[in-house]
Amino acid sequence: MCELLATQAAKAIQDKAVRDLLAAFAGTNLVPYELPLDYKERVIDGPLHAATNVHWLWGALVHKTIILRAYLLSSATGTHRTTFDIAYKNKIEVKTYLTDRVQTGDHKTNREKRWETHPASVHYALRAQCLEIEHELMHQVCRFEGFPPEIRKQLEDKNLLDKNQDHFRCPITLDKLSFKQFEQELQNPVAGRSSFQVGHLNPLKAVNNDPKSGHTAANISWVSANGNRIQGSLSLAETRAMIRHIASNYEAFKIA
Repeated sequence: MCELLATQAAKAIQDKAVRDLLAAFAGTNLVPYELPLDYKERVIDGPLHAATNVHWLWGALVHKTIILRAYLLSSATGTHRTTFDIAYKNKIEVKTYLTDRVQTGDHKTNREKRWETHPASVHYALRAQCLEIEHELMHQVCRFEGFPPEIRKQLEDKNLLDKNQDHFRCPITLDKLSFKQFEQELQNPVAGRSSFQVGHLNPLKAVNNDPKSGHTAANISWVSANGNRIQGSLSLAETRAMIRHIASNYEAFKIA
């Protein structure tokens, strides 16, 4: 396996884009020995760690994710660089790449990398899935209300951020999330309090191929503290149904 991967890497680095990607990885590590190397698929009934099931990730999404990270953590973002550094280390690394602390059930986890836990665990995820989640969460941050316009413009010019997108809203309360408040809370944290949380829109309950039920970019989001309290252990659909039901009761009984 090692010889195969080394041969593939030696060939790939002839491409400048690949060299730039590896340099960006080396300069902005979030987890130890971070490389664009992954399993091809989640194998539960059979050998997972096999030469036929590993590959390099040289695709566009990985490139955009790491180049976005490298840019936000560079001097180009000025005084906001500290905010991004804290966000990556205290939020993105933990919520994206590391498992929750779970001491019950068949597959116990405790902050290991998600691709290193048992593939039958609901907390397992491929490295590519984690990179996609990182991109989604930071893309959401770049859409917070009040995000520095000069940084937004530079990201748009570099094709690292889509143009003309609406402000990001909490998926539960539908309130806009404020970058200014986000920045203040990260730089001046209060123990046990956070208005900005990262959560799964639908609980991790079963291993399946539904991208909206596992640790995937389609099933994770920044959520306001109020939204997180309201949702509890419910799915997004269940939470929204509950909110509509409560709102209809207030309307029916003319309660202001």
